[in-house]
Parts: sequence; C-alpha cells; structure tokens
Amino acid sequence: MEAGEYTYTIKAKEPTSLDGHAHYPISPDNLIVSFTVDTAHVVPTLLDIPRLKQALSRTLSAYPLYAGRLERPQGPQDHWKIRFSNEGILVKVRQSDAQQVVPVNTVVQSPWTFSEQISVAKTLSGENEPLMKVAIIHYIVIGYTSVGFSCAHVIYQGLPPLDPPPKYMTAPPTPVKEFTNFDIPSMEQTYALDDTPPHLDPHREKVVRVDIRFTAQQLMDIQRAEATRKTKHIGCKRAVLLCPGYARRFAREVSHDGRHRGSARGALHSDNGTQARGTVPLSSNAGCNGLIWTITERCRHPEQCKPWSLSCTARRIRLSLIGGRSPEFVADMSAYCGHKFQEAAESSRGLDFSPPPGHMTVNSTYKYDWTSAHFGYPGQTQFFHTVLPSPRYIKIFQANPQVIEDGSWRRDQGMAEVTFYLQTRVKSRFIDILKAEHILHAVYLYPRAAIQPRSGRTQLGGEGSQVGKPSADARDSALAAELWETTERVLADLGV
Repeated sequence: MEAGEYTYTIKAKEPTSLDGHAHYPISPDNLIVSFTVDTAHVVPTLLDIPRLKQALSRTLSAYPLYAGRLERPQGPQDHWKIRFSNEGILVKVRQSDAQQVVPVNTVVQSPWTFSEQISVAKTLSGENEPLMKVAIIHYIVIGYTSVGFSCAHVIYQGLPPLDPPPKYMTAPPTPVKEFTNFDIPSMEQTYALDDTPPHLDPHREKVVRVDIRFTAQQLMDIQRAEATRKTKHIGCKRAVLLCPGYARRFAREVSHDGRHRGSARGALHSDNGTQARGTVPLSSNAGCNGLIWTITERCRHPEQCKPWSLSCTARRIRLSLIGGRSPEFVADMSAYCGHKFQEAAESSRGLDFSPPPGHMTVNSTYKYDWTSAHFGYPGQTQFFHTVLPSPRYIKIFQANPQVIEDGSWRRDQGMAEVTFYLQTRVKSRFIDILKAEHILHAVYLYPRAAIQPRSGRTQLGGEGSQVGKPSADARDSALAAELWETTERVLADLGV
C-alpha cells in the first residue's frame, strides 16, 4: 500500500432491503458482463471520510447487490445470480497535491484516473472480486474531493435523479427460448475476456478525439427549426455538427471507414441505447439495467431525400425511439439482448460495441442531470465518465458547471456536450469540411478553443474549462471577439 493511501471494506448496513434472501437472480437481459460503469463526482471541498463511509454503508443497505458477489449457474436448472454474502465493496482513500482535478473540464475523461476498475474476468471466474470499487481522492492544495466509482454493469441501477429504492424480483427469471433477431452488429462481435479488448488494441488504427458543446439556446433553435422543417435556416454560425451541408459531407466522407473514399456510403444505421424502464414488461424502478437498443434504419425513400436532409435523419431517429416505447418491441428486444448477453457470459466472452462501417451508436444520457448527486454542493459539482474510444460511437451528456473569474460557479442549464472519435487519417478531411462549409466561426461553441496534439486529441474548446479558469456566455459580443482570436490560433496550430 502506498504511503498516504488507505483501504477499507464497507459492508451494507443490516438489515438490507433484501434481508432474508440468500441470492438475487440476474435476468438474461441484465447480464452485461463485458463492461464496467465508471463515474466520478468532484466537489469543491474536502469531504469528511468517516461520514462518507457511513453514508456508503447506509446506501448499500438500500442497494445491497453491490455488496454481494456474482455466481455462475451450477447446473442446467440453475441461473445467474448475486450471492448476498455482504462481503462489501472496496474503498481506497488517498491524497493528491495536484493543483487541478482535470486538465480540461469535459465530462468524458481519458485516461481514467478516478477509480480502479473492477476486473470483469475475475467476477466471472468466481474469484472474490467486488462488484463495486470506490476511490476517494483529497486534493489538499485546492480543497477539492473526487469520489470515483467502478461498478459491474450487471447491477447498474439507474440514472439521476436519485431513484427510490428499486423493486427487486425474487423469483428466478423465465428462460428465453424464442426471440426475434435484430440487426445489431455489436451483439455479434465478441472477444475473449482475458484478451485485450479490440478498442484497446495497441495495433489498431490511431484515433483522435473531438468534443463539441451546444448551448441550451442552440438546441432550442435546432428543435424549433426542425419543428417548422426549416432545417436549412439553422445557421452554421450557431451549430457545428448539425449543419445540414456539413453533416451530409461528414456522413459521406468521415463516418465511413474511409478506405474506399469514392464508394463511401456513410453511417446508414444508427443504434441508440435506450432506457426502457416504465414500459411493460420493465417496471419504472427495475432492479438493474432496463436497457434496450432501438435501430434507426437507412432512408427507405432516398429519391425523396435529394439533396440529403437532416430533417429526414432526425425524423427517422425519433420514429425509432418512439417505436422503442412499444411494450411488444421492448419485450422482443429484451429477449434478444438477453439471449446475446447470456451467450457471451456463459462462454466468458465480451461484447465489442465498436460500430462497424456503416453503423453508428449514440449513447446519450443528456436528459439526466448526473450532478443531482451533489454531496451538498448543488451547482458546484462536476461529473466525469468514460467513453468507448471507437469511431462512430457518440456520447452525449449535460455539460459540467464552470468556475468563473470571481470564483463563483456558472452553468448553462441544458448545454449538451458531445464526444466522439475519428480515425487520425481523416482529421485533415474533418478540417477541410469545416472550411468548405464556411463554419469555422462555429468553433466558438466552446468557451475557448484548444488543441492538444500530444494526447492525440482534437478539442473544439477546453482551455477555459479548466478548474479555476473563467467561463462565459458565447453570446457576449466581447467574448465572441476573444473566442475568435483563440479560434484563429487553433486553426494556425492545425495548419489551416
């Protein structure tokens, strides 16, 4: 153990909400064993460690699954389950003399440094691996605390605002015998869990990261334009990725694998991760994931969509999401996902969710304010998460609040933050598209613009998002001028 680092095992305060039960059955559609859920909350104070430990113990009393251990079926009549041994979760506490928590205040952080990830392979092998690990870091110089979590995705209990205690099923799940096949390539792509995941393969093609923000006002403008079907009036000075011309070229030239540029067809299918709680057969506070996929197919009437229409794409995505609320669809998709999850888990294989050419995955929790878990510091809590670093895999969150020059906090409630990756070889093409569509001025969507080439990361914004650095409203004329000066420096760095 390193000097200044302390390790604790926190058990659930008894009796728990599942007192009297020796096991909790895991339904097939919750057997997402390939992934962990890694999050962190950062608050501008040094949280009291004894109080945090007590709070964790009381919280585990309502959510005791994390304090148990995963068990495989022991025979053909058995099922996957969590053993209620109350062996607890692992908590590590350490101090840091760093003078900032993160270099850039974006929700997605890479590399991930806020917590030690649980081992998926160990949870499946029967080893005594916790289903949750917590890391508490005191930043003693600046007076901040981060509370990082790594959780097994088989339990992942929901999204903010804080859920009421979940309704746990006690009867074993009904085995899935028949299901409808869906065209979701990520459900067919697997790898051995003791191997390096494909998205972390050091020999894979290099990628570059892009982060873009849309203010709440910009999103309202986009929605209003779509409602009136005047998409072409969404000014390129106001929204980068949703400019029709840009999106058309980006889909054709960048989202494809790019090896045969002349025949590139772009992302024809969009797979959308959807929270289905509250739709029969899933209760509104189901005990575990409640996740399904909806599929936005390619346009069935391309002759009516010439030139390409952002409105058409938006409508098709919306129709797929509406269809995803159908009880029949939820039941069919849950059965399909359950079969695929169980098939992978029983063979100790992970699912590779990297979108193949022609597909794009959108994983959005934009509607949820993760900072509602604010540890007593509403409006001053920052939230951090991870993302699959694969091209065409998109994450969308609400942006974090920022510290401004006078030390107070400021937040554009409803600002969206979009993170995705491009292959490095198409980076120049990405910039060419921005130039050709005359939307370089839109770089000021971020408070500032910065490029960090050493990390292989292109960021439209960032420097002004550092802890303690100023942020401001991009609608201010003085700020707009300042941001454009920054943008010019960025473009010079890019060789534009």
